[in-house]
Amino acid sequence: MIQIFKKTEKETELRTLDHLEVGSWVNAVAPTAHELDALAERCELSRDLLEDSADPHELPRVEQENGTLYVYIRVPVERHGKIDTRPLTIITTGSYLVTISLHDTPILNRFVAKRLDVFTTEKSKFLIYVFNEIVRAFYLHIKAIAKSVSRQRVQLRQLRNRDIVNLVEHEEVLNDFNASLLSNVAVYERIASGKVVPLVEHDQDLIQDLLVDANQVLKFCQESIHSITNIREAYSTILSNNLNKTLKFLTSMTVILTVPLLVSSIYGMNVRLPYAEDPNAFNLIAALMVISSLGTFGVFVWRKWL
Repeated sequence: MIQIFKKTEKETELRTLDHLEVGSWVNAVAPTAHELDALAERCELSRDLLEDSADPHELPRVEQENGTLYVYIRVPVERHGKIDTRPLTIITTGSYLVTISLHDTPILNRFVAKRLDVFTTEKSKFLIYVFNEIVRAFYLHIKAIAKSVSRQRVQLRQLRNRDIVNLVEHEEVLNDFNASLLSNVAVYERIASGKVVPLVEHDQDLIQDLLVDANQVLKFCQESIHSITNIREAYSTILSNNLNKTLKFLTSMTVILTVPLLVSSIYGMNVRLPYAEDPNAFNLIAALMVISSLGTFGVFVWRKWL
């Protein structure tokens, strides 16, 4: 799906167009091969670089060709209850601004819904605003995961198997975020250098603020990963300790019951034994078994094996 929008400094609303105009924004969501061909022809773009925008594993980078800037960035996307990252391509030409995404994303929807006051004719500022929304989206997802991890940290002794699975899933998402944020920050730093996009003084202030925010979100992500790792290690230690206690108890009980079992086994043999004819033999044997068990138990308690 391809939509065309435009808003100049003299306009108060983002307009939807049915044809290309100088200064317009072309937003392509999950474009087909035919639509990419049309974009390449009408906006004079590189078809090979447009093909890269359709790769779900494309890494963030900046490309320049024939005066056109291609910025590949990764954004968080939630689909079917799962979160991962997908590429978002932002292209600036002398006449147009083009965005290409594989999935519908709330980041660009905020611009389409007119929640952000931005002009499509100011390409560098539009680019920075999109970057800000990407950083904000990463922060909101990481914050939600961090809250879930904090709740599980409080209930560490009551974790279930499902909780461990959730922790592993959260860690996988955060590792993906961490790799994407690292690459995104590298792109932001290249944009901030002013070598690929001319920046006025106000834009330079915006990009510097963006870098500060992006690095803070990156650090927040890494701290969340560290928290999950600590929880998993603590839970593993607790499980191992509980298992050791159980094995220690069972081993002790086995030793304690072995002595009376030995006595009963001897007197269970079909041979002549001392006191076999004594009418109090059963009471004597039972007393011997109890005393031996208590004695062994006392030794274990004294040695702090129980």
